[in-house]
Amino acid sequence: MHKGSTNDMRFRFEKIVADIFDSYNFTTKLTSGTNIRGYDILAKKNNMNYIVEVKFSRTNQMPNSTLFDTACRLKVFCGNGDISNLNTPVLVVGAKIISNLRKRIENIGVVVLDIQNLLFLVRDNEDLKGELLSILDFSVNDLLPDKPNTQIFKQGHEFVAPSKTKGELLKERVSNWKNSIGNAAYEDLCFETLNYLFNDELSLWHRQKTSSSQLYRFDLICKIKDGDVSGLWTTILQCFNSKYIIFEFKNYKEKITQKEIYTTDKYLYLKALRGVAVLVSCKGASTNANKAIRGTLRENGKLIISVSNADLLKMIDIKMNEGVPADYLYQKFDELLIDLEK
Repeated sequence: MHKGSTNDMRFRFEKIVADIFDSYNFTTKLTSGTNIRGYDILAKKNNMNYIVEVKFSRTNQMPNSTLFDTACRLKVFCGNGDISNLNTPVLVVGAKIISNLRKRIENIGVVVLDIQNLLFLVRDNEDLKGELLSILDFSVNDLLPDKPNTQIFKQGHEFVAPSKTKGELLKERVSNWKNSIGNAAYEDLCFETLNYLFNDELSLWHRQKTSSSQLYRFDLICKIKDGDVSGLWTTILQCFNSKYIIFEFKNYKEKITQKEIYTTDKYLYLKALRGVAVLVSCKGASTNANKAIRGTLRENGKLIISVSNADLLKMIDIKMNEGVPADYLYQKFDELLIDLEK
């Protein structure tokens, strides 16, 4: 899972919106890649057509005039008889809509869903919630899920939660991990776990990135979201001038050595806002590796945090208990600085 151009992100967002509709027993069809113009998704339910226009945003706000103009065009399109049967226009916005704009749009007969409404609709669906949070470039920590002002998502039956939560399934996989399963599988497990832990505060999620010189290749790079994020990420932004976090995954039977630390150090580039790495390994760091971590911080101003499978399990527990997993890393960061000598 990674982000490319804004167009790629827009299409991914449209797909997530369609999946949300599907989860409420609609049948949907994306119009991207077709000759259809004027809307993005055709959703059907109970002999009704819902003509859905989707607006993706990389920030939590969009211009009011743009959204109202879009709603007006959508209303006109639905009234032109381009599609048979009864049509209901729906405007979905990946940002927060202010209340007076929402009322103006609803007054012309258009159903409105903003990011807070989407968060409400996925509140019981961990997979969809994870996908939605991962694609957003801004934090939603300061936004409350809000029930949509429409009855179209009313279900005839209650949502049945899976027998095990995503956190429980990840805990089982991490707890039972064996190195023989393979490096690629370990990378997948680490990616899924980190995405589960931090998708509300990190974005991008770009895997296996090779440097432009082709010399180095790191497993994952993420970007700290704009807006309200927890203490660790705020400190990294302010004190290390880093917007991007590199993650490395090591499926080793033994603890990592200083060699892995020095290799990871080469990936970090302070001028590119990329001065922090999290190195995930099965057993954690050796004594010499921890010395190398302190040396890299002291001499180069680069921060490397070592995380073991045991650390992952502790953070999963924190997440499952509605805590902040990044605070656990913040504690490791504090211990590193407290023990740092000249």
